[in-house]
Amino acid sequence: MRTLTGLYIISFLLVSVYLIFRAIHVPLVHDEAETFFIYFVNFDFLPYQGWISANNHFINSFLGAICYRMFGASEWALRLPNLLSLPIYGYYLFKLSGMIDNPNIRLGLLLALITAPFYIEFFTLARGYGMSMALLTPYLYYVTRYLTDKKKRHFTRALIFGLICILASLTCFYIFLIVTLILALELYLEFKKGIRIHIMYKVSLLFLLQVIPALYFIKYIIHLGTINELVVGTLDGFYFVTVAPLIFYLTGSHSAMVAGMFIAIFALSLIFFIVQFLKLKSIVFFVKPENLIPTILFLSLLHIAFNGYVLEIPFPRDRAALFLFPLFIFTFCIFLDRLNLGPVFSGFFYVLLLFFPVSLLFSANLTHSLYWKAKYINPIYYDYILENQGDEISTIGSLSLRETIWYHKIFSHERKLNPLSINNAETDNISDFKIQPADVNPSILEDYRLVFEDSIAGNNLYERVNKAARIPEDTGLILPFKGNSMYHDFIVVPMDESQATLPFLLEVELTVIASNIPFEFST
Repeated sequence: MRTLTGLYIISFLLVSVYLIFRAIHVPLVHDEAETFFIYFVNFDFLPYQGWISANNHFINSFLGAICYRMFGASEWALRLPNLLSLPIYGYYLFKLSGMIDNPNIRLGLLLALITAPFYIEFFTLARGYGMSMALLTPYLYYVTRYLTDKKKRHFTRALIFGLICILASLTCFYIFLIVTLILALELYLEFKKGIRIHIMYKVSLLFLLQVIPALYFIKYIIHLGTINELVVGTLDGFYFVTVAPLIFYLTGSHSAMVAGMFIAIFALSLIFFIVQFLKLKSIVFFVKPENLIPTILFLSLLHIAFNGYVLEIPFPRDRAALFLFPLFIFTFCIFLDRLNLGPVFSGFFYVLLLFFPVSLLFSANLTHSLYWKAKYINPIYYDYILENQGDEISTIGSLSLRETIWYHKIFSHERKLNPLSINNAETDNISDFKIQPADVNPSILEDYRLVFEDSIAGNNLYERVNKAARIPEDTGLILPFKGNSMYHDFIVVPMDESQATLPFLLEVELTVIASNIPFEFST
């Protein structure tokens, strides 16, 4: 036991140091940059406040806004709330893993859940996913403790952590609903057995901290769906939207063999627990602490499938289905532990779980996100363009989903650079600089020279050999705007066909009267 504890503590501390360095050095990804501008700067963190979207992870928006005001807009400051959730995750993960008796399987579980690269990356992002996974562990731990000892304090702590967990990210809402039903069933069975101590307290607290919030967030989720802001995935099939991408991001492989292995493990685990249920032939099966996590996993998958195939609610994709990974690993390890296969077989599966720490060693970097790698922009580009743009601010063309990352860098470092222009990016051959892969319409790069070649994502920096001529234009147009759209055209410049291929240097006096900031003015 001491050896296992020591190995885990050392491994967790090493991983934590690595994640801290990543949070400091890796540039923001576009989801983080949008979260920063929309929620952190405006301090809009409540449901129905500011820009209403599933991208608002309430606690992350609240704490991120505070960190921004205290420490500025640097990467580490915006990611600090998720980093600070790491100790919670590490402590309660170890406690929760105590349900596994076999030390080899338990250590394999712990190493898998602190080293899976795609999974732990979310602890270094200014989003709510990492924080929600951290808070999910004490939620599940205290529920299992309560199902074991029926102590009031464990019941109370479970409900508090459960509520905070879904406030961190609504992706845990499936778990929240299922645990609410399991606890309600447990209270009903206790009442039938005559165990009625603190029963009114427990029922009242369950209603206050689980049922009422569940009803509120059901209404909120329905509202997100009606305004097309429930950004979770598509209806292209449960396997293709949820399962296959999650397996790919966790393993880095599109192999049918790897996917088949995951599905086979899941199927064997499911069959095992169905057999256990049929042996017991009682709903008591669902309130046994050792069955909690497998029950949550199987019912979550049924819930997702029902929502998609019957209610036509999009299947969750990759990060929105992140919670399935720890549930799957725990279910697999509980299955192995209860089979009691002996040292040879348990050792084999322990080695299998070591895939994740080995994968971390090979994928470790302090430069880019593993998930949003394609959107990476080398930080050296900012300095080069700033030093070489001359008296006039340069125009910079690029592809979509890179503009918010670029703008955060301008905002946080107060650099006098234009935002990226992503309009007609694949045909733009007049911008002073281009940031794009070499294989995106190479013909438009004939007038450019390669300045920096990007080995990470292929987003090279090109500079126009001869800058295109600029024509000053005085339009005198004023377009008053009032509305709730995130993006507006404040100024429209009329032009004829002869002007359409020329860049414009537009000088504008812009007066904005609005309750929310910031504003990005892009050309």
